[in-house]
Amino acid sequence: MNHISVNERRILDLLREQYESDGYTFITHPPVSTLPSEFGSFRPDAIAIKEDERTVIEIKGGSSTAGVQQLQKVMSSLPNWSMRVVKFGDISADAEVLDLSLPPGFFTALNEFNFLVQTGRINSALLLGWGLLETVLTRTLHDNYQFEPSRAPSPLELISNAELHGVLAADDARFTRKISQKRAAIAHGKFRTLPSFEDVVRLQTLLELLLVDVVT
Repeated sequence: MNHISVNERRILDLLREQYESDGYTFITHPPVSTLPSEFGSFRPDAIAIKEDERTVIEIKGGSSTAGVQQLQKVMSSLPNWSMRVVKFGDISADAEVLDLSLPPGFFTALNEFNFLVQTGRINSALLLGWGLLETVLTRTLHDNYQFEPSRAPSPLELISNAELHGVLAADDARFTRKISQKRAAIAHGKFRTLPSFEDVVRLQTLLELLLVDVVT
């Protein structure tokens, strides 16, 4: 058995433990009957099911994300389906598996955010989506750039560090600064400048792209 298959099994075992402890049913190499017909010939490494939530799990080696973005476009039209990509390097069978966890409940919150976007609940979507974005940016900066502030960074500090290290492109950094101001206004009861539907859809797309690249 090669290193990738050994590592994949160990990662799936770890993910099973995480999801089942959060109340999910975890199915590795799921049969066709458990998948939407829109998936075609695609077969994920696993799916996690909880009530009406469905999370597709793909394990990717190195920097490969082949097919992921195309599948995400298909899934964007499927209610209650989301995707998690777990990336790992070419580690040996004896190596320690990386800590793959995001905060408990993260993917439940992500599914709720996607539902809020789909149903046009824009203000609520922005508040929840911003929290998800902060989590992903903080985790990415911590894991890849030793970003360990002594206190919780302000939104502008977080965005500036993400732009500095190339986690956010300049245009995405400008966008996140704009929506951070709108989020703050809503949180403080000021409704003069509200987010648009286009704002939360772009935030949704940005989160999807960041989750493809983050080591989770």
